[in-house]
Amino acid sequence: LLEALKKISSTVSQINEKTRSEENMQKIAEIQASFMDFFLFNELDLVSESGRRFIQEGEFLKTLRIDERTLERHRYYLFNDLFVFGQLMTVNSNETKFLPTGAIKLEEVIGWREYIKIPQLD
Repeated sequence: LLEALKKISSTVSQINEKTRSEENMQKIAEIQASFMDFFLFNELDLVSESGRRFIQEGEFLKTLRIDERTLERHRYYLFNDLFVFGQLMTVNSNETKFLPTGAIKLEEVIGWREYIKIPQLD
C-alpha cells in the first residue's frame, strides 16, 4: 500500500510539473503575441529559448523629459534569464500592444541573484 502511494505521488508530481510547464509556455506565447511589430525587436523571440520561465510582470508610469506632467504607461516582464521592458501603446480603442524598448540578459547583470528571488521549481 505504501509503495502504491509513492507511485501515485510521483505520478501526480510529474503531471503537475508538466501542467506548470505548459502553462508557462502558454504565458510566454501570450506575451510574445502582445508585442507590437517593430523592426528593432523582431528578433526578440521569447518562445524559442529552452528553459525560459515567466516570473512576473507589472506596469509603471514614466514621466516625459519634455513635459513632466505627461505620463506614459510602461510594462515589464521578468523571466528567469531575461528582463524585458517597454511602452504600452494603444493601437485602437480596444487594443493595447507592447512596444519593447529594452531587454537585459540577467546573466550579464552582476549580482542579480542577490536582488531577485527566483522561485525554484523542484
